[in-house]
Amino acid sequence: MNTYKVTDFGILPGIAVPQTALLQQLIDRCKAEGGGKIVFPAGSYVSGSLVLCSNLTIELELNAILYGSIDEKDYHLYDPAPIAFYEGRNGIRALLFALDEKNITIQGEGMIDGRSSIYPPHEIHRSAPRVIWFGNCENISVSGLIMQNSVFWMQHYIKCRHIKIHDLTVRSHGCENNDGIDIDSCDDVEIWDCRVDSGDDGICLKTGTDTPCSNVYVHDCILSSHCAAFKLGTESNCGYTKILAERLLIVPSENLSTLPGEDFRSGSALGIGAVDGAFVDNVTIRDVKVYGARTPLYMRWGNRKRGRLGEPGGGGEPSYFRNVLLENIQFHNAGIQGCYICGMENFDMENITLRNCTFEFPDAPEAHLQNREVPEEGHPFPNSASFGREPFPALLFVRHVKNFKIENVKFKRNPEDKRKEYIYL
Repeated sequence: MNTYKVTDFGILPGIAVPQTALLQQLIDRCKAEGGGKIVFPAGSYVSGSLVLCSNLTIELELNAILYGSIDEKDYHLYDPAPIAFYEGRNGIRALLFALDEKNITIQGEGMIDGRSSIYPPHEIHRSAPRVIWFGNCENISVSGLIMQNSVFWMQHYIKCRHIKIHDLTVRSHGCENNDGIDIDSCDDVEIWDCRVDSGDDGICLKTGTDTPCSNVYVHDCILSSHCAAFKLGTESNCGYTKILAERLLIVPSENLSTLPGEDFRSGSALGIGAVDGAFVDNVTIRDVKVYGARTPLYMRWGNRKRGRLGEPGGGGEPSYFRNVLLENIQFHNAGIQGCYICGMENFDMENITLRNCTFEFPDAPEAHLQNREVPEEGHPFPNSASFGREPFPALLFVRHVKNFKIENVKFKRNPEDKRKEYIYL
């Protein structure tokens, strides 16, 4: 496998003019040779969409920065999206794109910057450029880099197999819908030693297709988010199985939220949502420390009647939601709302266990807000506000769950908070 330094092929540092064509020629040369390694030495480079090939390594050396173009015309629009999923209904764009490829490595000590400043923060659209979009690829490795300022989701892996993501620093606050790492309908995934700070979800598992998300191992990461730090959903068309997350540290973001009325805390630390017909089975989250989250934990089983592949008005009837273990988790400095675990009427979750957990709520809601009734039909979108932003009538509100177990769970609260520790209906 040959190694090519970009500066040996007329691709010189500088961000005045995108080097898309020359970079693509170099990638295509590697493709014709059956693979290769492309190295970016120290310096700044700019490009539009690059289509990657199998058996390719891209390495950004220390102080090398690959910037995304500030002109959307430099990003190819794939419309329809090569793999059908609801959030891709307006097509997709990406700085680094791969479809039906294998053995791709992106590594180094450098940086990839999507330059999200090309969009007003609240006026983006769903086909705005991602930094990475890989579809139906296998044997993917992304490591060592700083990734920042994506316009849409930072990195989206869909229907991929055998993924290793580690030692990344991800900063994603430029616009809305800027998830840090999205694993969508993938199998055999490991994510570790990453620092993710995002304005939207941090590490998010999705099933936007007819393929489940399975055999995912997330560990030893530091996460911050103004939405959910570690989340299953919202896209939930097929299912989640054999998911393990452990040794996570969840802390407030280094960036202030851009959402009105929000404080320094994340929306939620841990979230599991299945609302499009997905099943949930065999999910374990353990050994987690959380410092600051308005709703530190939620589990939501709902039905937004969107259809399994996202067609409006489709079926997507609920499947099952069972065998979830949360163990050795400390929630510090939580908001006043409380937590919830809610199935639906006639659709019970099963076998949900909380073991050796501590919940700390330092503030108390006003007395007249401590006894509200929680509506049976909340908004199907799973987040901290599915049942409104008012406090729950207990620190932990549980409804429509068969075989709910709470073992050695401690609640610490403000003396003015007269709510029950938990309600199990």
